[in-house]
Amino acid sequence: MADDDLVKAFKSNIGATLNDPYSEVHVLLTSWAENDLGRGVEQEILDLRAVFEKEYNYNCASFPIPVDGSQQRRLNAELSSFVENQSRSSDSLIIIYYAGHCSANAQGQAEWAAFEKGGPTLSWHVAQQLLFSARGDVLLILDCCHASLITRGSKTDGGRFELIAASAIGALTPLPGRKSFTTALTRVLREHAAEGISSESLASKLREDPKVTETPVFHDFVRQSQTRIRLRRRQDQSPAGFMSKPRGYLLIKAPFSDDVTGMQIAQWLKTAPPDNITTVTIEAVVSYGRRVQSAFRDGVFPAGSLFEQFPPATRAQIARYMRSLNTVMATTAEHARDAHTSHIQTAGDERETIENSLFEMEDLASAIRAAVETPLLLDSVNGRSPVSAIEQPATRGDDTFYEVVAATDVDAALALRQAVLDDGPCRYSCEISRDKIVFDSPSTHRGGSGNNPNQRRFKFGTIDGRPVIMDKYKYREAPDHSGEPWSRRETSESDAAPARESPVGRFDLGRPYLFGFEYARAGDGTTYLDEDHSLVNNLYRHPDRWGRPTARFEKSHDVYALGVVLLEIALWKDVGAVVKEILKGPRVVAADVTEAMVQRCRKTLPHQVGDVFAQSVLACLEFGARTKGLGEYDAQVYFQENVVRLIKKAVRRV
Repeated sequence: MADDDLVKAFKSNIGATLNDPYSEVHVLLTSWAENDLGRGVEQEILDLRAVFEKEYNYNCASFPIPVDGSQQRRLNAELSSFVENQSRSSDSLIIIYYAGHCSANAQGQAEWAAFEKGGPTLSWHVAQQLLFSARGDVLLILDCCHASLITRGSKTDGGRFELIAASAIGALTPLPGRKSFTTALTRVLREHAAEGISSESLASKLREDPKVTETPVFHDFVRQSQTRIRLRRRQDQSPAGFMSKPRGYLLIKAPFSDDVTGMQIAQWLKTAPPDNITTVTIEAVVSYGRRVQSAFRDGVFPAGSLFEQFPPATRAQIARYMRSLNTVMATTAEHARDAHTSHIQTAGDERETIENSLFEMEDLASAIRAAVETPLLLDSVNGRSPVSAIEQPATRGDDTFYEVVAATDVDAALALRQAVLDDGPCRYSCEISRDKIVFDSPSTHRGGSGNNPNQRRFKFGTIDGRPVIMDKYKYREAPDHSGEPWSRRETSESDAAPARESPVGRFDLGRPYLFGFEYARAGDGTTYLDEDHSLVNNLYRHPDRWGRPTARFEKSHDVYALGVVLLEIALWKDVGAVVKEILKGPRVVAADVTEAMVQRCRKTLPHQVGDVFAQSVLACLEFGARTKGLGEYDAQVYFQENVVRLIKKAVRRV
């Protein structure tokens, strides 16, 4: 065997057991919202979730399958979203657990049921196929009768796909209790949490358990790997290159399953979630809100912390948001307790209450994150920096500051900012070499204009086998590219390309590949006053930057350009078509173009896309005038409140 083969064999058979085998592990626990198995199944799922969260440090979410006729659609949507968002890389693992009834339908395919006889059912044969597209490993754990009645298939992106079934085809499983499969599963997982256990060994241990009356089955769908999925405790990951925990201070992340109130709120919200809002999203929103409440439990601004150095307006804003969040959480908790004690099915008017509660919670959570994050990213605090407060805490207040920063997820933004300033890597980003981009041959290019594919704006290619569309621009490298918080790219000669990932059939704008940061320059750096009389380019520019620029670059110029793009999205036509009447004249005046767009926003746009979105577009186009005289921090807050938050509200209504 060659040396390379020996190294490869070691890594595949031994190396995976020496470190965390997975960069992330997510567990989705499913059962019917209403069933005939009693409260025992709920408690068993809670116990299993507690082991995954506490002993293995896995991310968990529970999905109650509805019984209102939407069960197939909701499960399919939940699994599709779970695969897309939680199985993002080849070194990830998703675990799907189910407890309930299962039998063969008329075609001999697996069918899940809420009740042993009669009641709602769904096709597991159909739903299971959604898991074959996962990029990472997949482990199915099914505690039901006929659990081995599965759909054969292969994974499209490689990786392992394994099953631990409570019973063979045609076999029945015990009810929840001391002899149930899930009870034994929870016990064996807890016993092997320290050293870890492979999926096949786990199934073997369950078969050997004298309390298990039915013989569990292990199945490998793929059979391409010599190793099995390995379950072991994941170590807490700290952002690389920034933010070590304060000396002598340990931030404990409490499992969500320990938060009785939070779990009740999440369960109530799941009874009638808004369209396209998944279980994972609901639990994430509730968990975030509860973490923020806990972090601020001793007062909004602990004595001696860096928060005391925040601008007065910021402190007032955070305090106002926290009061609103506490009110929303308390009101929602009361609704959840009433629903839990009454066991009344969700009515139509309550569905609207659920939707409003969830959106308010999400909106306030985002607002609090922005309020904490903005002054730190803009360095608008005096005295000690956030880095020094975290690495060398002077007071317990600094410890609380770190806890709040972690609870509000601001540490990710600070880590990424520090990595940019240090020109180094960070756990929240990764660098992709340009030579990994493989473009399609000229004959396969689609879209764009011109006969030469190199002249087209969009290029099609792949990165690590994943399809991407390259949005090609021309940039000039500036002499100063130190990476200040707000930066832009000059339009000129050098090539750089933001690449947007394009899964089959559609863009994924939520996870773009972005290139060209080597051409970024400081927001207050040198401005090139090059002339550009191209009308196509100038329509997107602030009037002061048309033709021969009369002003140096300002942030408001980029915000103005954003407003033009948002207007195009709202009307679904390019800006030239929007202001075509102005362009027919003998001489096109920049100020006239702007006025035409502003009047469109004021008069007709609210009737076409709603007042909220129209106001966000108008705020961008008039950003310079509205923020004139404001400092950097106040201008940023205005942008967040009048553009970002309004867009989010508009998107929710779509």
